[in-house]
Amino acid sequence: MNNPDPAASSDGGLRTAFPATLLLALAALAAVAPLATDAYLPAFGQMADDLGVSASSVQLTMTTFLVGIALGQLGIGVLSDRFGRRPLLLWGSVLALAASICSALAPSLPFLLVARFFQGLGGAAGMVLGRAVISDRSRGITAARALSVVMAIQGIAPVVAPILGGVLVELIGWRGILGVVAAFTGLLVLMVIFWVPESLPSERRHDGGLRILLDGTRELARDHVLM
Repeated sequence: MNNPDPAASSDGGLRTAFPATLLLALAALAAVAPLATDAYLPAFGQMADDLGVSASSVQLTMTTFLVGIALGQLGIGVLSDRFGRRPLLLWGSVLALAASICSALAPSLPFLLVARFFQGLGGAAGMVLGRAVISDRSRGITAARALSVVMAIQGIAPVVAPILGGVLVELIGWRGILGVVAAFTGLLVLMVIFWVPESLPSERRHDGGLRILLDGTRELARDHVLM
């Protein structure tokens, strides 16, 4: 899965131009989590009726999704420093795809809560690592322009998603909305495979951040036991 960019220059992999296909892939990766967060909001009432639960219980699907994103953002950056950006982007997208399919087919609320957690966990990869890929490949005005495009798409997604969801819920229902999210996530997997090369050469990788994260987790666990 490690697919280094053959066009990278000799100055540590930095480039003066940013491929349009790569930029499109990174922008889409950054947008999938906001899309999955907001597109199904208009369907909460329908979901509650279909699953036989209260509307407040359905809101827990948002909570578990956001918890998954938070935990993913906590660890995925340091893992990518050790193993590279591309593997984490690919496996994160695959996890998000599998969880999106499970969400669309969920037979019960508990099943949906778990699926949404893993959907957020996988979706966090695109939110975090898109910026890392830009930083790996470019500096200065090139990086600023690429980052502005990604951030703009990420900012537009939460605005467009509820409007799109409001239309789709009348046409295909809440499961259809989550199915659309799954289809979009499947497209992201293909984008990563074909358009996103590895941006962090092996000589620039390190596990310092991973050690710090693991040490901090152990300290928190010990403090919890003492309390």
